[in-house]
Amino acid sequence: MNIVWMILAASLAFFCARSILIWGFLGYAVGWPVLIILPLLGVKVKRWEERLATLDSINEKLKEKAESQKPEGYQEFDNVDDLFKQLEKK
Repeated sequence: MNIVWMILAASLAFFCARSILIWGFLGYAVGWPVLIILPLLGVKVKRWEERLATLDSINEKLKEKAESQKPEGYQEFDNVDDLFKQLEKK
């Protein structure tokens, strides 16, 4: 049963933007009271903002990488006919 409390505490810690390792250990050591204490501490809004900013920066880097990998002469196409017109050699 300790493993269940540990997993629940770690999951709740993630959503409250708290340390997953610390709260997982406390869930294992203490048990169900951790599930009551953790929501009472509240959510760390600043940590969620940092996580979202990190995800946005990763997304931008991936978009830049995808744009840089397009071959020369590549054009967007909406259907198969546009693709074949683009690929035809003149």
